[in-house]
Amino acid sequence: MHSGHYNAIRQAKAMGDILVCGANADEDLQRVKGPTIMNDAERAEIISHCKFVDEVHQCTPYIPDLATLDMYNCSHYAHGDDPVIVDGFDLLKSFADVGRFKVFKRTEGVSTTDITGRLLALAEHTLEIENGTKTNDSTPSAMVESPKNATISGPPTQKFLATSRRIMNFANQNMPGANDTIVYIQGAFDLLHHGHLKRLEMAKKLGDFLYVGIWDDEMVRYYKGNQYPIISLQERILMTLACKHVDDVVIGAPFIITEDLIKSLNIKKVVSIVNTKEDTVLEKHSTIDPM
Repeated sequence: MHSGHYNAIRQAKAMGDILVCGANADEDLQRVKGPTIMNDAERAEIISHCKFVDEVHQCTPYIPDLATLDMYNCSHYAHGDDPVIVDGFDLLKSFADVGRFKVFKRTEGVSTTDITGRLLALAEHTLEIENGTKTNDSTPSAMVESPKNATISGPPTQKFLATSRRIMNFANQNMPGANDTIVYIQGAFDLLHHGHLKRLEMAKKLGDFLYVGIWDDEMVRYYKGNQYPIISLQERILMTLACKHVDDVVIGAPFIITEDLIKSLNIKKVVSIVNTKEDTVLEKHSTIDPM
């Protein structure tokens, strides 16, 4: 799941009253596209955390038909403006012919294939470290001493451009109330997955309003290694804002939590997730005790 998927879901929701999303079955995707990165259960859970989605179904067919729409009580099928031809069959024509098709604009500058390539390069880099053929540059000190010894020389080239209007389309308009318990959690949220989303859900339950601090690309690269981030800051902002548990984000949040950050946002609780590399560094450097 990437920012293009989330933008597609957002556009589809704007075309009707209720949005039903189907996570295609692994077997179908294996046949048409190849091995999946996440299984259908994980992908269905990710979709369930999206604020634009009303209903989610798992293991849906990659090639739906009118019977699929009727099964889920849907009036229309929505898809991007890129053609979909599978085994010589035009996936979209059968819906368009009976007036049950809605088309939205495909998001430019983001590609599943491109992201998969970055993941493969990162996996190769990790294996080289484990095999002893490459020095691990994932710590701040290593990054300062040798910033060019990773497989990927820097953050991904920014092809996806987030305008202020697009950010507004994803952002919530609500503001924290005077008596709200404001919660703060921060991280890279790079390649947002179901584990991240469960953390955000848990954090929101600790209060009334959740701020999510998102580290910028340079910060992620400094603390985690210059093979990161997989996903650029602009994309990570939109993906995090699409989560129904998130009220607002702090763009380019400081890695070391400061008193000024706490006071300016009136934060009452700072959430720290244990047993991760980020939290080990955070607890070492932070001036605020996690609550």
